[in-house]
Formats: sequence, C-alpha cells, structure tokens
Amino acid sequence: MGDRQASSNGSAGNVRRLEDGEYHREGDTSPPVRREQILFTALDLVNGDRDVQYGDPNETHRCIAEMWRALLYRDDADIPINASTVAAMMVCVKLVRAVRNPTYMDSWVDIAAYAALGAEMAE
Repeated sequence: MGDRQASSNGSAGNVRRLEDGEYHREGDTSPPVRREQILFTALDLVNGDRDVQYGDPNETHRCIAEMWRALLYRDDADIPINASTVAAMMVCVKLVRAVRNPTYMDSWVDIAAYAALGAEMAE
C-alpha cells in the first residue's frame, strides 16, 4: 500500500505507513496512530479488496436488506431480534457475499460459524 499522507490537524506532521504496517506521525516516537490506521485500512478495503470480492456495495446492501426483510417479516407476529436472530442475519450477509464470489472460502466458513453460533444461542 505504500506511504500515505494525511493531515493530523496540523499539530504533529504527516502520518505515514511504515514497514511494520503501522501508521506513525513523522518524527514522533509515541505508539502508532490507531485512529488513522483504522481509517486508512477501511479506505483501502472499501476502495479495493471488498469491491473486487463482492461487487458494487449498493447492490450488495440492497440484496442484504431484501434478505433481512424476508427473515424478519411475518404477518402474524413480530420476530424478536435476539442473539440467534442476529446470527441468522449475519448468515444472510455472508450468503450474499458467497453468491457474489463463490470461490472465496472465508464466506462459506463464516456461514457455518454463524449458523453454529445461532443454533447454540437459540437453546
């Protein structure tokens, strides 16, 4: 990913990503900058890897919303949103991702993990 520069509200200079993968302020020996590191990592993911793996985020989230709507809607009762329901909702997220990139094994593993957790939490 190389060096990235970001304003750090003018007080401590530029922020750079060093060989250790951490983001540091130039000339500063304090611990790595966590806030900037998180934001730069998120930026790299949403503008790179995730777009490539799962496609257009608007379409992906629209599909997830449709699945959640189907999961949570019943004419005769409100579906409680508890821990096992959230696990089922996460299975929906991972299913959408698995359909968009079926060779990415992490999604299939996550589906199995959320299903197992959901069943355990429903007991």
